[in-house]
Amino acid sequence: PSIDQNPYTSRYKIEKMDILEDGAKATFSPVLPENCAGHFLHYPALPVAILMGSLINTAGEWIRQKLFENHYRVEYAKIHADKLLFSGSRFTAKAYKIDHVGSSLFFECEGINEKGEIVGRMDLQCII
Repeated sequence: PSIDQNPYTSRYKIEKMDILEDGAKATFSPVLPENCAGHFLHYPALPVAILMGSLINTAGEWIRQKLFENHYRVEYAKIHADKLLFSGSRFTAKAYKIDHVGSSLFFECEGINEKGEIVGRMDLQCII
């Protein structure tokens, strides 16, 4: 792909979403070279921002389906990228609700590659 392609113009495609009592698990489509534009020449890797956005969207889907809230905002996100996701790889996002205080929801999120390795983690606070 050329550098002028923008991988941030749409949400990453979810293949399967499981909503659990206190969390959600999303399986995403394989990483394509066009998802990696600009990251990195000859070694296309999914930008960390897209991975982290996918973790947030997984928590957001739990909020929509369990609390029937269509609007939320991210108040706080502490992220850690552990590994790169290269073109052709798959990943799963998990978001676990760990607390709900007033209008604040707190999640622990992680992205996991097809080998079961954590590729990214996030402590997330959303306001509904």
